[in-house]
Amino acid sequence: MQKVKHFFKFLFSVIVMLIVGAASGGYAVAADELSGSGVQDMGDGAGKVVAGASSVTVNETIQDAEWYLKQINKTIVEMKFTGTPIDQILRNASFNKSESITVKFYSVGQRPLRAVVKTQFNEMSNATPTAIDLENTAVLGAMDTCLCLDADGDFIPGYKPGGSEVDNTHPLMIRVNAVDKGTNKPLIYAVNGKNDSSTGKPFIIPQLAKGTVLVRMGRAAAERDVQTGEYYLLPDPEEQYCQRFIMQVEQTIYDRFSAKEVDWSFTRVERMAMEDMRIGMEATGLFGVKSKHQINAQGNVYTSEGIWYRAGKDIELGRWVVKYDEGGNEMDDGTNKIQEYEITEGDLVDLVDQIIDGAGNGSRTKLVFVDKVIYAALCKIKTVNRTRIFDPKDNYNNWGLDFQSFECMGTKLLFYRHDLFNAWGFNGKAFCLDPEYLDKWVFQNWERHEYDLKQLFIANSNAVTMEEFSCWTLGFPDAHARITIPEYKVIPKSPAA
Repeated sequence: MQKVKHFFKFLFSVIVMLIVGAASGGYAVAADELSGSGVQDMGDGAGKVVAGASSVTVNETIQDAEWYLKQINKTIVEMKFTGTPIDQILRNASFNKSESITVKFYSVGQRPLRAVVKTQFNEMSNATPTAIDLENTAVLGAMDTCLCLDADGDFIPGYKPGGSEVDNTHPLMIRVNAVDKGTNKPLIYAVNGKNDSSTGKPFIIPQLAKGTVLVRMGRAAAERDVQTGEYYLLPDPEEQYCQRFIMQVEQTIYDRFSAKEVDWSFTRVERMAMEDMRIGMEATGLFGVKSKHQINAQGNVYTSEGIWYRAGKDIELGRWVVKYDEGGNEMDDGTNKIQEYEITEGDLVDLVDQIIDGAGNGSRTKLVFVDKVIYAALCKIKTVNRTRIFDPKDNYNNWGLDFQSFECMGTKLLFYRHDLFNAWGFNGKAFCLDPEYLDKWVFQNWERHEYDLKQLFIANSNAVTMEEFSCWTLGFPDAHARITIPEYKVIPKSPAA
């Protein structure tokens, strides 16, 4: 019995060896002829003979560049914009719930401080209050006092007691006695003007040229006055449309069950789609065009207006200057001089002054989103009186955004490079935003929905949609500003001496 078992084991081993050898071409099952050299020919196998070499280079050359397994980096680099800062700021703040797609909001500022003389005011002949013609008569009311500035912004001097000698220390101050009910023009007299010959009082206002600026000050009431000019501001209504932002991603059943070479899940696809949606919302919130239209039976389409168009100020920043080489010679391209855009420390000081100029200028902390041209010029500023121009503000206000801060005159400008300005064609532009007067209105809050499209007889896949019905609005237009660089003008190269 034991011999029978050994026989069957031997027979089984021989059969297996013959089968494997035949399949691999490594064994002969029949007698082979001898070659002329007396070396046995094993026949043509499926592989390739590498004569005299066994290197990676030769193997890849005669075999296949894919012969060796590649090291696969399973990390996927996600290319996207560096951020959507304004959308990010608004998502860290509270929003206003809207019960309508159309948002009607009101803006109101302070009464203007300055009134400009429309036509020349001739010197008064007596102490009787005289009407003055202003470009905006609503600026001044009864009992208002004003300082007088010339067209260059320097104060017009008043007169010393006695009314004949000019006082270069004190500006000329006038007072509104009343407002003419028929013409709505202020009736004014001087507080420190020339003396009236008949009364001896310093009520005479000298000639005021067209363009003279009257800067409003406090009201001065008489001892027995119980009434003054009415002061009531009516807010200006504006309308904005909420826009329905939506995105959808799908994954087929086969894709879900298939093994993948890298870690790329539906969740990551969804996240990338969400980032893309937020980029679109940021661009619309900044530069969108307001519209309401119907193109098919699906109903009205609403698009929001960008806050760029709602700012109340336009400011020009910097200048174009000719470049010089190391030898101090002007650079040119053979035809025209080479110029570069430049911003100086003084330009930033002037920018602060223009931003906060006038009444209703908002808070003293402004966010300035700049394109790459302005950002590059800011980085090249050479300081004169400061240790450094900018101070970094990391994770400012817990928004997850890093700003560069410039402080002057009690005002803080926080600069941030915004990629969307150049991507959407707003080259050489920046936007000064007062975050205190930026609001977000939401008709339908951010929602995420999952769908099994197979059960809905649409497709053999799963889908996720995300949507939000919202818009941005600005209050106090003069608290915000559009900033642009000067127009580039070609300068021909200097003729050779």
